[in-house]
Amino acid sequence: MSHTRVQDLLSAIRAKLGNEARRQIAEAVQVEPRAVDYWFQQGDTVHLREGNLKALVRFARSIDVDPRQFEVAPPLWRRDLSFEDQLRYDPGPYPESLGFQSHHVAALGRALDSYFGTSAGPIAVSPQQMYYLAKTGVAFVTTKTFLPYARRPNPPPHILQFQGEAPTGVAGSGDQRCVVLDDPGSDFRPTRGVGVNLGCPSPEPAVWIENVAEAKRLLAADPETENVLLIVSVAGFAGERSMGRSQIMDGYEEAVRLASTEADSDAIEVNVSCPLVADHLTDLDFLTEIAKRARKAAGDRQLILKVGPWPNIEEVVRRVGPCVNSISAINSVYATGVRLDHESEHKGAWVYGATGLAGAPILRTGLEICSRIAALRQRAPELRHLTLIGIGGVSRPQDVALYEKTGVDLVAGQSAFIEDSHFGIRVRRFLDQRLAVEVKTASKRREMASYHWAIALEREQQEVHPSNHRRLITIAASVLADYLEEVGRVDRVANAKKISGTLTIDEFRQRIVHRFKASGGT
Repeated sequence: MSHTRVQDLLSAIRAKLGNEARRQIAEAVQVEPRAVDYWFQQGDTVHLREGNLKALVRFARSIDVDPRQFEVAPPLWRRDLSFEDQLRYDPGPYPESLGFQSHHVAALGRALDSYFGTSAGPIAVSPQQMYYLAKTGVAFVTTKTFLPYARRPNPPPHILQFQGEAPTGVAGSGDQRCVVLDDPGSDFRPTRGVGVNLGCPSPEPAVWIENVAEAKRLLAADPETENVLLIVSVAGFAGERSMGRSQIMDGYEEAVRLASTEADSDAIEVNVSCPLVADHLTDLDFLTEIAKRARKAAGDRQLILKVGPWPNIEEVVRRVGPCVNSISAINSVYATGVRLDHESEHKGAWVYGATGLAGAPILRTGLEICSRIAALRQRAPELRHLTLIGIGGVSRPQDVALYEKTGVDLVAGQSAFIEDSHFGIRVRRFLDQRLAVEVKTASKRREMASYHWAIALEREQQEVHPSNHRRLITIAASVLADYLEEVGRVDRVANAKKISGTLTIDEFRQRIVHRFKASGGT
């Protein structure tokens, strides 16, 4: 109870009740109205006694304001924990009975409850983290990227705050972005931009396999999460220079085999774009061979290839697309990270390792790459089978809608969950509200369409011989049924292709006439 955002709860009650809020809150909590005035004036610093807060929460429920949306969620990833402790971390307590709508999204061999989930990262290492994420209403949870061998994390710090692009004269190597990073401050918000340098740590395979198995048991035992898809992300190496091509390919094949046969994963993501490995996998023939061997090791499991913001992305997808079921894009962006001292002299941000830039600074790049891949899929019949997952810079629920407009099928986020463990709840509410509007709009469109159709049929009956009326009516009915089916998809799929406007009387007549003539009518 003490972890409730009181000011936000008060604001929601005031929005609901208007001028009556002050009096009704005072009566419900049994305090003087001037006490309520004081609470409103205190802003984010307001603090209520436990008894008053409980009474306020009860009152909120009585007027249909859900207080659970104002609970401060426990962090999903804690910087103060070692990687070993993170493997056993339980972020509880878990969200309960949020009552979301099902959007019935057909993707990755499943009927998913929505088209939003999580991308690979440190928020999904322990079984309890994975289960917690599922309870927030996401349709799929992607684990952190695991390796076929144990690897320790890089020395700290592992995450730094993005300050901006580096000033003129401070350049990265090649075409890399160069960004200024610093220690997270009191106002740290990962969605504004972070530099990450974890080093792709991974426990022994037996440990992550057991964690995946336990997560699957937790999901299956809860009716609210039994339909959530758990995607296991793997890589064959983490940029070790001592590994040759043969070892790298063997590593990817073994990692996929472990995820498929040992962890019994329904879907496997193959990470070939982590900043640690991207420089090693630029050869298209090599990358294609990795995809082919991963396909063989995955068997009939859904196989996802995670690609980066590469200039030749169309060529990459053309080569690897036939080997996989899905493409996810993008990974964190490889960048040179620097710190600036008090004299604006720059120095490397890390002891060693690469910077993965994430959060809002990569949103535009992610949208651009996804648009290009979606356009390629539309042009290339051999790639139409691909499920596209948009990733990168999702910081607000509205960003999910931006990715949808690029043509992707699913959308995933990571840094937003580091900032707010309940980000999935916010997105799902956003999608549910949008679906409700779309369903209402579709209902009006169906009503208007039926009216236009009836007039179109009546006019067309005047143009044909009475002996053809019965056949004309049957054909016209099929035209209306097909159109209503097209409109009705928004009742079932949140990101269905939208229909612009309702067919006019003349447009219905054209469809009826075309189908009537095609059947041999005159």
